Amino acid sequence: MRRLAVENAQMGMILARAIYDGSGTLILDTGTVLDAVHLPVLPRLEVKDIIVQDSRVDDVIIVPLISEESEAHAVRLLHTLMDTNRGKLVDYVKLDMPAVDRVVKEIIQDFYSVFMGEINIEGCFSNGNFDFIHPVKVAGLAILLGKRAEFSRAELASLGMAALLQNIGYVGVPNGILTNLDPVAQAAAPEFKKHVEIGTQILKRQKEMDPLIIEAVMQHHENWDGSGYPGKLKGSKIGRYARIIAIASNYHALISSHRNQKAYPPPEAAEYISAYSGELFDPEFVNLFLRNVPFYPKGVSVRLSTGEIGIVTDSNIGYIGRTKVRVCFGRDGIELKPHDLDLSKPENQNVTIVEILDY
Repeated sequence: MRRLAVENAQMGMILARAIYDGSGTLILDTGTVLDAVHLPVLPRLEVKDIIVQDSRVDDVIIVPLISEESEAHAVRLLHTLMDTNRGKLVDYVKLDMPAVDRVVKEIIQDFYSVFMGEINIEGCFSNGNFDFIHPVKVAGLAILLGKRAEFSRAELASLGMAALLQNIGYVGVPNGILTNLDPVAQAAAPEFKKHVEIGTQILKRQKEMDPLIIEAVMQHHENWDGSGYPGKLKGSKIGRYARIIAIASNYHALISSHRNQKAYPPPEAAEYISAYSGELFDPEFVNLFLRNVPFYPKGVSVRLSTGEIGIVTDSNIGYIGRTKVRVCFGRDGIELKPHDLDLSKPENQNVTIVEILDY
């Protein structure tokens, strides 16, 4: 299987995995042969990439750690929660918490069911659906980090619920603030910052709500160095859930394109998280993040520092940026008999990935 951006799809390619839009609706099924009807439409779909068959890497199986169906359920639920409560006073907001609990547990079950799956945290490229897709992707990444930190399943459920509901306070923010401002102006707007307080008040009114979920929603914009809001909390005074959500949320926002913000390639976004370790983010959780998130996903084409071009066959989780690559083209651009190169091996320490191609 090979992964590429939808803009780089070509006639005759065969889908190795189905394509879903930003709301989780099936668009093209596995096995579809892309033709002149599909190609003009693909770039307009609310998806980042497609996965196609490629005989050079037919042994590379790309399986998402969280199923498209689970993510779709969560996105549709957030649409319902937000749309039915938008503009209501806090006392009148009603959340279907049993449904939230079910969808979070469905995501967690995927983590325990999928063998050798890879976290699917591609960026969001839909302005209209960003506020619904973003919390779902953040919840998935947060649960991954929580699982690696040996949280119990009950803790993972609370962490996932907090991530999914982190922006429920948007229902009380003027729509123009949410849709018309670029991310920098939005983050600085006092009306936008109120979503934290609004969300906290909404959750306090829900029956039998875990106090740690409420705490995480209240603190998810706090920074490790005390420069965040609303409480300017510092270091370990910020709850664990909020510290994890802050990393996951910032990373996904960086790799997404929304409200005129350019999407950064995953390695550059990861470098940002690393650079602000100890300043914006908890260093311990940053280290956990860097060692468990695939910045070069399986199936992407890459150019090596040698000039050769290959396809990532294994993200080599645990070896930061040191993937396994199947080299397919020489430095002169001539196709080679494919051979594998493990960048984590000492003999390959001088070889680096310098560019992601077709993605």
